[in-house]
Amino acid sequence: TVDKIDFLSADVSYRKAQDMLTSSQEPVFPIVDNTEFMHLIGAVTRSRLKEAIDYCKLKSEALAQVLMNPSPFQVVEMTTMQRVDAVFRMLKLNNAYVTQAGRLVGVVSRARLMRFLGTATKYRIPGVLRHLSHIFCNVYPDEKHDDANLKNEPNADDYVPIP
Repeated sequence: TVDKIDFLSADVSYRKAQDMLTSSQEPVFPIVDNTEFMHLIGAVTRSRLKEAIDYCKLKSEALAQVLMNPSPFQVVEMTTMQRVDAVFRMLKLNNAYVTQAGRLVGVVSRARLMRFLGTATKYRIPGVLRHLSHIFCNVYPDEKHDDANLKNEPNADDYVPIP
C-alpha cells in the first residue's frame, strides 16, 4: 500500500529528499504530483536523487530539482503476477508501479516478484500441453506420445488457442 511506499512528491524539499535517501534502501523512488492526489508523474534513481540533492545544496535552493524518468512502467492493480512476471522478463524491468486511475497504489520490484514466485505454487498456462500435443500429434502422426502429462494438466479445457 502507498503508506508503506517510499515516494517523493513533485514539490519535495531537498532536506526531505535527503532524509528519504538515508532512511530507505530502495533503488528507485516514484514521484507523485502531491501527497493528496498521489498521481504518478515519474521516477528517480537513488544516484540521480543524490546528484540533485548535492546540486541543490551548492545552489542553496529549497526545492529539489530532480532529473526523473517521466514515463515509469505502470501496471493496474488487477494485473496477475504471472503477467507481471512475463512483462518483467520481456522488457527486462527492475520495477513497475501499480496504479489505479493514475494514482500510485503500490510498487512491484524484481526482487519482490521473485520472492513471491518462489513462495507461490508453480503456475502453468491451462491447456497448453493438450493444445501443443494436438498440434504435434497431427504433424507427426507416426510417433508415440506420452499422454500422462495431459491427464494431470490443471484446467486443460480453459485454454483457448489464439488463431
